[in-house]
Amino acid sequence: MLEKVSEVFNSIQNSVWPYLEKAWGVFGDYAYLKVAFVATLGYLVARLFAKYIPNFLSRILSNTRIPLSKDIADLLRFPLFNLIFLSGLLLALKASGMNSAVMVAMTSILTSLMIVVVGVFAYKLIKILFIHSAKNNNDKGVIQVKTLPLFNNAAFVFVLIGATHQIFAVWNVDMTALLASAGIAGMAVGMAAQGTIADIIAGILILTDEPFAVGDVIQLDSGDAQIKGVVTRIGIRSTRILNELNVEVVIPNGLLGNSRVLNESSSIEKGGVVVVNITIASGVDADRMRTLLMDVANQFPDADHTKEKEVHMLDFDWRCVRFELVVWSAESDWEGHVAAGLREAVYKRLCHEKIPFSLPEIGEMAITEMANSRQEVAITQMADSRQEVRITETPESTSHVYIKEAPNLFGLGPIKQHSDKPLSQRATERKPEGSVK
Repeated sequence: MLEKVSEVFNSIQNSVWPYLEKAWGVFGDYAYLKVAFVATLGYLVARLFAKYIPNFLSRILSNTRIPLSKDIADLLRFPLFNLIFLSGLLLALKASGMNSAVMVAMTSILTSLMIVVVGVFAYKLIKILFIHSAKNNNDKGVIQVKTLPLFNNAAFVFVLIGATHQIFAVWNVDMTALLASAGIAGMAVGMAAQGTIADIIAGILILTDEPFAVGDVIQLDSGDAQIKGVVTRIGIRSTRILNELNVEVVIPNGLLGNSRVLNESSSIEKGGVVVVNITIASGVDADRMRTLLMDVANQFPDADHTKEKEVHMLDFDWRCVRFELVVWSAESDWEGHVAAGLREAVYKRLCHEKIPFSLPEIGEMAITEMANSRQEVAITQMADSRQEVRITETPESTSHVYIKEAPNLFGLGPIKQHSDKPLSQRATERKPEGSVK
């Protein structure tokens, strides 16, 4: 593009040059008067073209349906004035009669300035087109208002590289070695910053695809990483989430792009589902429990009473029965306050109704402290797995441990009577079977 522009202005200069030679013939051998005349003429022509040509184009294009016609016409003022004025200076330079070395240097400088002007015009034109595209896409295309800085920066880099290459070409600088070095350096930087590049690409996809937006409540499910909170900012490289502890967590976009993200705010209906699990002792009437939980849900102030509430029996065994209470909250309960309040209300109601809770599963029973009162430990049923009864601390008091029924846990044979002595002392006093009396 820059080469085409340079060719056009060179052809204009060559066609105008014979007429200028005739015009400044009146100045004779006064070179400085010739230079002043040509430079002043170039300035006046530049001001004339920059003032009237954009207005003329704007009036013509206003009657058409071409978008951005007025903006593009106004943008032409800058390149028209500068390019025509710099072309006048080049013509004045030819009329100055300087030596060849100075002529070549000044010509290269003025040509470089013309390349800069064209590059600035190209960058501004691309920005206008990007802004117009972002406004017309309605946040559905690749180019959006959120991604405009990224595309503007990319356009700036490309224009800068192109203009730099043309300027080096004007000064007859060989770019082969420089481009090769830049390619090697680019490969090294790319390998070192591949994580950052992956985050930037994922950020572009998040901004364009919009799986979540600022203000949404999301939950990141990535193996061991379980993060839940409100999205406060979506950037090119990272996304920030405010969790329930009021701590802002910065998450790389690459992790978000490769993980499952649950968006609790994308539902059409406002609010969220709150689930509370309840475990009670086996034997409690299921209908009574269902009625009780529904009564707690109907009286809970933070529940959305316009939506249906549900009670499910999840599981049961010989020890316990598990229920699930499902209600809707008026707002999203991402901090867990509604669930905590509902759980407390259920607990208070169970205590008031004297409904027994289930005992925890016993894998190992340890008696860590015993008082002077009588305490009884009975093992009534054992599975095939090993089960151990330990007495880790016993004060100096009369304490009795009665084992009604027990298998051969300690390799001592069946225990037929109780004793005040510790089991370890009884084991040492007991003689092995088959020993000689």
